[in-house]
Amino acid sequence: IAQTDGIVEVKNEETGQTEWRLVPIKTEESMTFYVLHKFFDDIGFIEWMRAQTGFVFAAAHEHPDPSKYMSKTLQNHLRRNGAKGGEVFHSLRGEAIDDIRETTVQDRSRRLQAGHELSDVHDKYGFRAISAEECQRLANRPLPKGIDWGVFKGLDFDAMAARRRTRGRRPKPTEGG
Repeated sequence: IAQTDGIVEVKNEETGQTEWRLVPIKTEESMTFYVLHKFFDDIGFIEWMRAQTGFVFAAAHEHPDPSKYMSKTLQNHLRRNGAKGGEVFHSLRGEAIDDIRETTVQDRSRRLQAGHELSDVHDKYGFRAISAEECQRLANRPLPKGIDWGVFKGLDFDAMAARRRTRGRRPKPTEGG
């Protein structure tokens, strides 16, 4: 499982100093933990994250608004790789919600996993967290079909994290290279 604390360190463009800021939240439920699929563990990403000191996505924090920067970066990746029209970064969340609907995961757990408000007074009783049993269901649900998940195995997360984006257009590939 993972959880954010709602506080980020950002660089103040006027002073050049870094400062801590509260992240605006949409719902109290969005501050509860969420479940990462076991696939992240299978490919070594969880182990790599635990070994990090500081931010997991440190390069994003070199920008004044890290979440906006990452959203725009991922949107550009999607477009470069064929996403069209309404297929946007936020669509991934919608697809995940639809995918979970087709499992035995309860509606309450699905809403908490997505950070959505609990819809009914009965759902609000008890702990505002996903049960251990539901965590197991979320972590072990089948991955969507039609995707070659093998491309994620053997990734060098250190090299990926060290790489910094450059401004401007990407150079066109040269012949033979």
